[in-house]
Amino acid sequence: DVSLRTRNVWERLIFYRDGLRIFALRPVSGWGGGGWEALYFSVRSFPYTTRSTHNFYLQVLIEGGLVGMTLLVLLLFSLFRMSSNAFRQNPTPWVGMLFGILAFSFLHGFVDVDFNLGAYQLGVWFLAGCLVQASLKGNSGKKGAFFTLSPLLFSLICAALFALSSFSVSSEWQRIFDRYFAREGKWDEAVYFLERASRFEPWNPEIHYALSQALRQKFLLERKEALRQWAIEEGEKALRLAPRNASILEHVGILYAERGDFDRALPLLKKAVESNPFELSHYLNLARVCRYAGRFFLEKGEKEKAIVFLEEGIAVEELLRKAEGRSLVPLKWDTGEVRQLIEEMKTLKQKAGE
Repeated sequence: DVSLRTRNVWERLIFYRDGLRIFALRPVSGWGGGGWEALYFSVRSFPYTTRSTHNFYLQVLIEGGLVGMTLLVLLLFSLFRMSSNAFRQNPTPWVGMLFGILAFSFLHGFVDVDFNLGAYQLGVWFLAGCLVQASLKGNSGKKGAFFTLSPLLFSLICAALFALSSFSVSSEWQRIFDRYFAREGKWDEAVYFLERASRFEPWNPEIHYALSQALRQKFLLERKEALRQWAIEEGEKALRLAPRNASILEHVGILYAERGDFDRALPLLKKAVESNPFELSHYLNLARVCRYAGRFFLEKGEKEKAIVFLEEGIAVEELLRKAEGRSLVPLKWDTGEVRQLIEEMKTLKQKAGE
């Protein structure tokens, strides 16, 4: 029984709506590969988790924009035109079967995640290549029917792909060791392997983020300022590569707050809430830092600055209310600790104003 009330159906409709919101923010060129995963937390209509939009064409719109979609449409038009020619010139059952499989695959891309599966996508494009080859054979007597690739160029492409995959594999091996040592609390070893992984994949924000986390743990044990500075540097690298990642924003904000640099910490923590408004820990850490900063400046006698941070902390109450009003389903989170912090900050603000 499939209807608009079926969970899978209405969830996907919400994915599509949220995906269109992301597309509307950058409609021409799109957000690049991984755009949906990087941004959907900030536009979610309720707390769901998914790695794709469940719509291949919407995913292309988000990542490639109208430019990417135009190229895809031209590619599909050319593909099916050549497939039609192949069937007319060679009306055998296998050509018709391939055409049917491809048509179904691309139509099914409107409602499912198939094209996010590497093996599936490879298979579809392989079948497309078979149809193109059948069309080219039918046109073999025509000038310019075949596209040739020189062996040297082909070898260079293969070598480049092999080198890139080798870097990824080597990096993943380092991550395996890192995760093991992190679980064991052996932060020296974890830092060593994460640093090696970052050399293999300097473009990977998750590696810099993990290295920053390990360095922070090492700093908490050894209290060496150089370790904290290194942790901040790695966190900033991760942030430059993934500026909308709420977890990284929160982590770097906490690093600055622990150093006493509240002016840098506050915008990052607020942006973490904005980037993932259904994650309670972001509100909690924002409130904690604001309360701590308020107390810190009150003790120093800087009442005006204390009030600024206390007001930011009190404003978390309104942020919570907005998130609860935005969600299409009731939020199952316990805001007791956050609200307790807010009440404490209200009391501190009253004292500061006396």
